[in-house]
Amino acid sequence: MSNFESQRSPEPSIPVVRNNKSGSRPLNNLTENQQKIIDEVHQAIPNCFKGDAHTFLMTVYKDQRHPLALRLDAAKTAIKYEKPALATIEANVNVSLHEAALAELE
Repeated sequence: MSNFESQRSPEPSIPVVRNNKSGSRPLNNLTENQQKIIDEVHQAIPNCFKGDAHTFLMTVYKDQRHPLALRLDAAKTAIKYEKPALATIEANVNVSLHEAALAELE
């Protein structure tokens, strides 16, 4: 076992689903078939990460034992799901109000 593996922080016990509207929610409402598939994956790959992709990326970019380049790559990928992108909006300026205000100043 490598030094890194012996110092790893514990993995989340409940997988998490993320979406932009409700944030994070635990996968407590799994169907029996979904849980069976998850159990089969964990049996086939005993040391697999038990969280979702976003949780994995957060684990990487927050762990200061990883090289900075790796942490930056993980952060760049994860930020799309953590912060909404700024969108351009059309500004509708009412010119008639501006002209009326200028007329009052004269």
